[in-house]
Amino acid sequence: MTNTISRHDGINLGGVHQILWTFVEDVLSAMFHKSNLLYIVNLKSGKSWNYLYTTPETIKVESEEKQTPAGIRYIYTVKALIPKDRSNVELLLYQLQNRGLILKVLDKNGVTRVFGFPVNPMKKISKLTKPKEYEGFNGWEITFKGEFDTPAGYALTMKNVIPIGGDPGGGASAL
Repeated sequence: MTNTISRHDGINLGGVHQILWTFVEDVLSAMFHKSNLLYIVNLKSGKSWNYLYTTPETIKVESEEKQTPAGIRYIYTVKALIPKDRSNVELLLYQLQNRGLILKVLDKNGVTRVFGFPVNPMKKISKLTKPKEYEGFNGWEITFKGEFDTPAGYALTMKNVIPIGGDPGGGASAL
């Protein structure tokens, strides 16, 4: 691995494809490797990742580094819109309230990032929007937020592999 950031020669599509989530109590083990940011989450028997349907093209991921007396903190926000005011959606959002969550977010380049740790999970906040205009968005804005002492990890999946050289989504050869 070099300390040089080279020109990116792979695909670089914008947009996020999907959000998967699980409760921290459903995690059997979680291993984060600081040397390559690989993050492997194994779920307990009978548990699985839950799919969160969102309005296409509304998922947004933001990150920020913040200097604190204890060192750099990595702040992540994942936002999306869930269409229509529906009781089953509000029930799920209610069940997610004040619960620790781990998210897997797949972007349109095939890169999957994992946000949250069992000891320091993501948290959810949401709000319902019903505009007065007929054409406006009717539904939920959901936001997941977390602050960590390391960057969010990269998941190793069949759809993406961590390239040698540490450039996820880049054109380097794969492990």
